[in-house]
Amino acid sequence: MAYNQNKLSKIYILKDIDWTMVPNCVLNDLITLCDDCVKNYKFSLPTKESLRYAANLIKKIGSSKLKAHEKEALHKMFRMPWTNKLFLAALEEFKTGMDKVLKKEFGINFKFFMNPYYETKEVIFLDFNIRHKNIMQVYNKLSKLRCKARKICNLPNTAYVGF
Repeated sequence: MAYNQNKLSKIYILKDIDWTMVPNCVLNDLITLCDDCVKNYKFSLPTKESLRYAANLIKKIGSSKLKAHEKEALHKMFRMPWTNKLFLAALEEFKTGMDKVLKKEFGINFKFFMNPYYETKEVIFLDFNIRHKNIMQVYNKLSKLRCKARKICNLPNTAYVGF
């Protein structure tokens, strides 16, 4: 598993796994899940165009003109309150993208930290889910695997199992 540690550290929802705490009963499943995630993950940062697309898509909520993939992306956006780690990943990418834009525009390093307005959070999270189509599926699989580990090991619902 060490060969993938560098790649895992770039994927926000996988970078904090404590392999020493993972129960043996789910270790192989977790390795497989991480391996699949690494193979399918392509790092990208938000662009003006991708953020504009997400913002326009939010304006179309409830429209019958939405395409299937747009409806799916909007559905994922509404899960933001339950997927805190994914939102933090989206926000981290957004900040990294803004840092690069500000450096290019002003020629100095800014550390761009912000607490975005609610609408901005939706746009950032929707853009993230559009650019990383499979990450929500990985998030859901991690959650199910965590529950499985707790159940097999007879642990309480809040017990930490390494991921």
